[in-house]
Amino acid sequence: MIERLAEKGIRPPTLQKCRDHLVSALGQAVKERTWGIDHNVAAAVDTPADPDAPSVDDWYTLTAAQADALLAQLAGDEYESLYEVCLRLGLRQSEALGLTWTDVDLEKGAISIRQSLAGIRATDIEKAVRNGVMKLGRGQKASDLGRLVALEPKTKHSKASLPLTTTGVRLLRSHYRQELEKMVKAGAIWQGGDPREKRGYVWTTELGTPISATNFVRRHFHPLCLRAGIPTGPQPDGRRGFRFHDMRHSTASIMAARGERPEVIQRVMRHAKVSLAIDRYVKVYRDDVRDAVQRNDRQASAR
Repeated sequence: MIERLAEKGIRPPTLQKCRDHLVSALGQAVKERTWGIDHNVAAAVDTPADPDAPSVDDWYTLTAAQADALLAQLAGDEYESLYEVCLRLGLRQSEALGLTWTDVDLEKGAISIRQSLAGIRATDIEKAVRNGVMKLGRGQKASDLGRLVALEPKTKHSKASLPLTTTGVRLLRSHYRQELEKMVKAGAIWQGGDPREKRGYVWTTELGTPISATNFVRRHFHPLCLRAGIPTGPQPDGRRGFRFHDMRHSTASIMAARGERPEVIQRVMRHAKVSLAIDRYVKVYRDDVRDAVQRNDRQASAR
């Protein structure tokens, strides 16, 4: 399947995403013994390297001041707590949207990342069936299976417990009350779990259902960036705009700029190796480079 897509001109980043989604979906299917699948054939498939892959310096990464300004735009917003958690802890969007109240301990001030939320489209399932990667049960249609599903995190190191900021705890307590009010207002049409019983997703739609990442970016993230004056999408001068995932890059870069030890950044980013966490996520800000050079100049002059 990957080879055929590559032959059609599909670029390596898209191929990697297709492969990752298939591995996650099929892994969950094997675990639950659904769709008649007993092994994950996609796990053994490699994707071609991308010669044009951007470096960490190509991404739009926020400074600490910009991150604070972005959060200030969210004061009182329904999703203020989500952005606080993502910007301070570097969560992937799928991990944040996959958080349930079982994963949140407000007394201890911590969250546990146990799953991610992914959207599997009916068209993706149809392609997998056509290429022999999976098969449908008797009477099943691909359109019946396209939905949001909870999957295992990206890697085994992605599973972890992380401490919340003091602000994060305060905002999540407020959000918890908002979810209860939303549930009561929805009444009989509420489709989510009861937060009082540690059930249901932390951030939900008006009916308590999980949030689609694509819809969230279009309806909330992009308008937020517009209000904050942060560009999104490709820019006229060729530079890259800010993506939701760039909040994760920002977390690591801000921690590094503040002098946090590499091994601490690795723990927060939840990568297997320190070098991987630093190389992939930490951007060195131009001001830091200039200041370092100037300090070197003064030190040299003092000798």
